[in-house]
Amino acid sequence: MKKRLLIKAGSLFIVCISLYSSGFCQWSFSTDYFKIHINGKGWITSMENITVQPGREFSPAGDPSPLLCLYNSQKNQYYYPQKAAYSPVSGKMVLRY
Repeated sequence: MKKRLLIKAGSLFIVCISLYSSGFCQWSFSTDYFKIHINGKGWITSMENITVQPGREFSPAGDPSPLLCLYNSQKNQYYYPQKAAYSPVSGKMVLRY
């Protein structure tokens, strides 16, 4: 019985790590007026006005936007986030490029 439970817990852990590393994670932040979803790669997947029903979506489906992109003017190059991590304890999100 314990061995079976251990196998299930290990399998669940592997699935969770796989989903996290693939960018499947998503965080939602909202106010009384607006809701935003950010995926595990640091891209905005949804921005919605929640004061009206149905809520108006500002982010086109299938066309996410980077939460923050960096620009190097000397190289004329943009850098986009590759991974995001949010800590609810500190209230901070860290983007990796």
